[in-house]
Amino acid sequence: MIKKKPLIKRIKWPGWVVLLLIAGLIGTGMVKWLTPVSGKSSSAPYLYFQEETEEADTYTLSISTASMDEKEQNETVQAWTRQEKEDFLAQVDKHKEKLGNGRRAHLTIEVDAQRGRGDTYSFIFRSHTRIKDGHADSNVRVFTLNQENQLVKLTKMLDNPEAVKGIQNNIKKQLKKENAEEKALKAVINRPDDWNWTIQDKNLTAYFNPEDLGMDKGDFVQVDVALERMLSYTDSGEKVVALTFDDGPNRKVTPEVLDILKHHNAKATFFMMGEQVDKYPDLAKRVAEEGHEIGNHTDQHKDLTKIGMPAVKNEMQASRKKISDVTGQQPSVFRPPYGAVNDTVEEAARHFGSSVVLWSVDSHDWKTRDPEAVNKVIEEEVVPGSIVLLHDVHKETAEALPTLLDYLEKEGYQFVTVSELLSVQG
Repeated sequence: MIKKKPLIKRIKWPGWVVLLLIAGLIGTGMVKWLTPVSGKSSSAPYLYFQEETEEADTYTLSISTASMDEKEQNETVQAWTRQEKEDFLAQVDKHKEKLGNGRRAHLTIEVDAQRGRGDTYSFIFRSHTRIKDGHADSNVRVFTLNQENQLVKLTKMLDNPEAVKGIQNNIKKQLKKENAEEKALKAVINRPDDWNWTIQDKNLTAYFNPEDLGMDKGDFVQVDVALERMLSYTDSGEKVVALTFDDGPNRKVTPEVLDILKHHNAKATFFMMGEQVDKYPDLAKRVAEEGHEIGNHTDQHKDLTKIGMPAVKNEMQASRKKISDVTGQQPSVFRPPYGAVNDTVEEAARHFGSSVVLWSVDSHDWKTRDPEAVNKVIEEEVVPGSIVLLHDVHKETAEALPTLLDYLEKEGYQFVTVSELLSVQG
């Protein structure tokens, strides 16, 4: 038995938004409040909400969907729903010998609405399929439309190639942690206009179905990206990058790094260890005299998350004093060894009035010891506002630096210290 219930007929924006919320409440048990859309009602689309339910010996289905008078977009939405239903019924037929006699497959499709950036709204369809006991799959499809009822592409929405590149790099890192297959991941990342996405304020949520990532079926993957910091640089038109060097000063490598930076008139931030400043005070002093920023990287490079507060403060204070005594600079930025942070480390940093600074691009110079590999990573991942992690203790890093600086200059980047970068961020 199939029941189709047109719940909304010819209701104009913003009234249909409110009713969609009611539908979402029924379908998901969650309430989402949306602000009514401003604009002339004559240009607003008509939208219909429908529910389809069906019960048979071998399956049940409950499908919530939205349709509109705009023929092209409506067909796109309906085609996805039809395909989900057809795929489900094909699976039911495939497993029909194991179904029946009280054992049934289930398909549920829910629809939700979210107000997005600008005049956009996103309709989020979630499909949940259970064919066999204990095995469920979920897919998602998002349709983001503007007030003219046209589908909106992510790249056009942002209208900022540098921001898009940063989003791609961020999402790529997160999806790697989900064990996405490398070839499939590359294909997905390179097609941002095919993503399922929503943007609220300056936060982006992207949804990826497992088959698109070369993964076994299961639940879809949701990735969140905080855009506020990234967009603060790209929207301001300032194309800046902060190069940072850890673990020095080093007798052999730091002088070479300084010479290269001076040749390019580039400023950087050196996160120094107190015991290294003790060994090479003249080098630490030279770093300061040439206009670079010096940050605190503790005295002996201990993992601060594994020691107590008194020891953490001792590590930070010892290094601060040595840096200040030699260079006259009192470090205002602090990078914990290994990037290891917990509440104790953050509290200690606040005690000394220091900002905890990690990185957004890891060059992996400490791992690869290969100048070409170092530059490849940075060139692929750098975006305006990036903080790049390097080390002035590996000769390969110094060897990579001339080519890296040439590339960044060609791309229009300005080199700033971490503190200058944070001031741009505001």
